[in-house]
Amino acid sequence: MNIAFEAHAFSGQSVHAYPQVVAYMLAVKRACAHANYALSLITFENYQAIDLQCQSLMVPLCDIYQGGGGIAINSAINDAIGIENVNLGQSTTDVCTSALNCALVKATQMLNQHQEKLVEALLIKAREFESYIVKGKTCLRDASDLSYATRLNAYASSISAIKRPLLNKINLGSGPMGLGNDTSHQQAFGELALARLVELTGLALDPVDKPRGVEAGERGLAAGERGVEAGERGLAAGERGLAAGYAYVALRQDLFVLTQALELDLHVLLRLAKDLRLSASGPVHGFNEITLPALIPGSSFYKGKINPTMDETMIQLCLLSLGKLQTVKMAFEQAEMDLMVYYAMVSFCLLDVLGYLNTFIPKYIQYHVMAIT
Repeated sequence: MNIAFEAHAFSGQSVHAYPQVVAYMLAVKRACAHANYALSLITFENYQAIDLQCQSLMVPLCDIYQGGGGIAINSAINDAIGIENVNLGQSTTDVCTSALNCALVKATQMLNQHQEKLVEALLIKAREFESYIVKGKTCLRDASDLSYATRLNAYASSISAIKRPLLNKINLGSGPMGLGNDTSHQQAFGELALARLVELTGLALDPVDKPRGVEAGERGLAAGERGVEAGERGLAAGERGLAAGYAYVALRQDLFVLTQALELDLHVLLRLAKDLRLSASGPVHGFNEITLPALIPGSSFYKGKINPTMDETMIQLCLLSLGKLQTVKMAFEQAEMDLMVYYAMVSFCLLDVLGYLNTFIPKYIQYHVMAIT
């Protein structure tokens, strides 16, 4: 066990529990080695050795929460690869942010697909219940009659309205700490590494804005009077690029926007599960508006009793996930100055929530929603 793991580990959660993150970390290493070779910074033999090692590497134990900014994870993978120049041209922020964003993109795409299927299932059920009239409830007291389909359509509409951002911005080649102090070499490195990363992952990835306008502006100023205006525009564009690159690593607003979207998902799912559970209460002294599928016995004492276990599981998932998102918000409150230092912890919390949802929503559709009568 290395000293980084021994001294810092506390959670019992190793990076091994996130194989997709490990796979994307190794893909980033391969992409960066490719860029370094293309720029004649390393030999072909050096590039090939790194590339082959990354395809068969056993990553050592590493607690996902040790240190800030994912330094322990990047260091552990560099040590495991153990080949010269494996970290050339990279910062921990670049590598970890890129890998974690790839994992978040893939998981968010999966959630989008699962939520679309949940919406379809709710709409199918709404059509089945179109002529089924129940007594509306406000403050748990009787209100106007309504079709039960009205409720199901409302849940479907709420889920459909949620826009989950894909965090497909990749920040390779941004220099120390990713603070936007790019050079033309770093820009070339970033472009080559990103192109290779797209090939390796199959994901649609884009660069964080880079200050290419600085170079264009300097060329324009040198070109003469007409170039002055173009040059000034180019320099202004470059300054905006610098600001965007800085804002990306310092603020990480993209992570917060995804957090807000997932929070909406969870509140809608929580409401759906609570309402279905209440609608199925009874059968004698409850609402007894619908019948939920009988999956497991509801009691070892009362024979034939069936509990709303799928809804209760969804409620627990939502409560656990909302707790994770509260951790995310607190992490943002603790960030300061020039780096959102807890971005790795935030990303792992978001991956946990996405993992819970991607695992359970298909089961909730198959074993629960589609079986409601």
